[in-house]
Amino acid sequence: MKKKMGKRGLGLRGAAAACAALTVIACGGGSDTGRGEGIVRAVDPVANRVTLDHGTIPGMMDAMRMDFAVTDPALLDGLAPGDRVRIAVRQDGDVYVLTEIVEIPAQ
Repeated sequence: MKKKMGKRGLGLRGAAAACAALTVIACGGGSDTGRGEGIVRAVDPVANRVTLDHGTIPGMMDAMRMDFAVTDPALLDGLAPGDRVRIAVRQDGDVYVLTEIVEIPAQ
């Protein structure tokens, strides 16, 4: 027997699914990994985090300023605010983690 939707429309489950879909769309994608470029704004070696102004990461997210965790604290060695970098990002649940950071030499 089929269940009718009634006046409530999608119901709570449908609303939650729609909300999740909109979150993925707003962040620009749905991929678990991506690559991009950015400018270092802050480095926190104690917390193993770096703040970047990054461009669009295709299939993952739009350009923005964002804090990232790093998989290996050594990735932060030698980084300073103002450095241009190439990054590899992995999404772990609700957290975005940098798996690679390579400084782009000044030209």
